[in-house]
Formats: sequence, structure tokens, C-alpha cells
Amino acid sequence: MNKAGDIILTRNPPDVGNPTLGYWNHAAISSGEDIIEAQSAPNSVIRTPFKEFRARYPELVVLRYADEGKARKAAAKAKTIVGSLYNRVASFFFRRSKKSGEYNCVAVVRDSWQSVLNKNLRWTWPDTIYRTRARHGFVVVEDTRPGKGVYNENS
Repeated sequence: MNKAGDIILTRNPPDVGNPTLGYWNHAAISSGEDIIEAQSAPNSVIRTPFKEFRARYPELVVLRYADEGKARKAAAKAKTIVGSLYNRVASFFFRRSKKSGEYNCVAVVRDSWQSVLNKNLRWTWPDTIYRTRARHGFVVVEDTRPGKGVYNENS
């Protein structure tokens, strides 16, 4: 079960055809009740039940922040984004996407956490979230890639 504020990075199966560069090609944040993600269909930021999300993405990694209070605040911010329009390039044009209120998957996660951590996280791709996780205080608590499993990176 994901906790509020958890960041979930996923890899779409090859048959889905996601053109996002890098290994991880989708990002989402847990509200604690469900998953908040930006989707091109239905062209908005939506809430997805945990079970449905995990069935769609068998290969994923879950990143967790140690301060649960801050994690809950990031999740609360993500909830305010639900219903916003989808824009595939929103994470590359920070100011324009903030003005327009449009998001892609990374922008949802980035803006939710930036509002709490009060710093520019500079996340543009799902892979940049993964590569900079330790610098920003996140640890891997689950990794479903072959040969991995549930574990805590700091253990």
C-alpha cells in the first residue's frame, strides 16, 4: 500500500508505445487513497484506484520521503491539481505550464513536492526524479523490476 506523498515511477510495456525518453516513462503521486496522475486520455489529471494503477504498470518503483507531515502536504497539493488539463510538454516550460494550469505526469509530481520543499526540483523527465531522489531526501521502498523487490534503500 502506498502512503500519501509517495512518488511512483513506472515503465510502460513496449506495446503501449510511450515515446518518453529514459527507462522510467511515467510518474504519479499517491494521495494515500488513490493515485494522482496526468493522462493524455482523458486529457487531464485524474485519480486512479491503486489496484487499477498497479495492474496497468507491473514494473514500478516507489519513492518515499521520511517526513510524513510534508508527504501529506504534497499529497494534498496534488489533490488540488486533479481535473487540470493535460499538456505533454508541461514539465519543460515551468512558468508557462503554471500560468496555463496544464500538467503532464512529471509536472504533477514536481509541483506537488516543490510546494512543500520550497525549492526548484528541476524534474523534467521521470528518470530525473529517480536520479536525484537521494539529493532531495527520497528513498526507494519498492522496486518491482526483475531481481529487485520490496526493500528500503537506507536499510
